[in-house]
Amino acid sequence: MKKRMKKVLFTFATIASLATNAVAFTASAESNTSIFHSRACTAGNWWSGYDNNDIHSVTASGSNIYGGDVQLYFHSTTVGLPNSFVKSTSRTADFELKEDDASSNNENEIARKITGHFSVSNAGYYQITILSYPYTNPACIESNNVAELYMRMKINRVSGDTSANVPYGLVRYQFHAD
Repeated sequence: MKKRMKKVLFTFATIASLATNAVAFTASAESNTSIFHSRACTAGNWWSGYDNNDIHSVTASGSNIYGGDVQLYFHSTTVGLPNSFVKSTSRTADFELKEDDASSNNENEIARKITGHFSVSNAGYYQITILSYPYTNPACIESNNVAELYMRMKINRVSGDTSANVPYGLVRYQFHAD
């Protein structure tokens, strides 16, 4: 009887383990692009990946993609705004993660809006140190599993700035889809 009980328990444990592993393997389809450096741009004006042919495809696990299925991941950088920018904690940067639908004559949807907040980092650079996410589009932004994504970025000016030249690489980012 004990031997039969052990065999039943062992069989049950094996089946449960295989089922758990199968679910884990089938549910983890994610897609990331390479990491990119933001281009040099002019503070107070929008820079757009769409206008600069900087559009990247990501593949999602579902058959439709919603705004919450895609993301901009930001990575640390050793670039800050130069001293010609007032080091104010009230300075923000606006980002829009957009999905390109130009080939189907639809309007390019905003998937997410992101706000970057500036301060002096621990390394001494005046850069974006905090991010907030004020908007995620709840609607379907792509009716298949491949999204063509690009970023729009605007570094906002503060009274007293003596330059508007934002350096290359202020932001390092990559596109992601679940």
